[in-house]
Amino acid sequence: MKISFKRGIECFFDVDDITIRVWGSAWTSREQVELDGEIVSSKLSLRRSTPHEFNHRGHEYKVVFSIVEFKTGLFEVQLYRDGDLIDSDQGRHASIPVDPETGEVDWRRYRWQLALQALVGGVIGGIFGYLAAGLFGGGS
Repeated sequence: MKISFKRGIECFFDVDDITIRVWGSAWTSREQVELDGEIVSSKLSLRRSTPHEFNHRGHEYKVVFSIVEFKTGLFEVQLYRDGDLIDSDQGRHASIPVDPETGEVDWRRYRWQLALQALVGGVIGGIFGYLAAGLFGGGS
């Protein structure tokens, strides 16, 4: 499973001589399931868990896209065939530091990441504000 804020969440299942690609976007809440490159299910979802169902070669498949834990960024995708779980994949976003012993967010490390992001965002915003004021004659 690949997880990225820019590209979303993506995983692949190779079963029954077919390839199932599951993709979800954190920006648009769009989720898609593709079967050998053809979209068989596409939904906008703000739910914690969303099922996607389709039929192929006499089998009923269901893909369940889930956010297992918001606070640690843990995602799971499960693949069912005819009601039986046949495969699953889990992953978490790498930018959220998790203590491997407890499985909880390491807030000591994470707060420094957040502070750095806020600082960089403030500096960039200040530069754009200064440039915009000079360009549009603001301040007088």
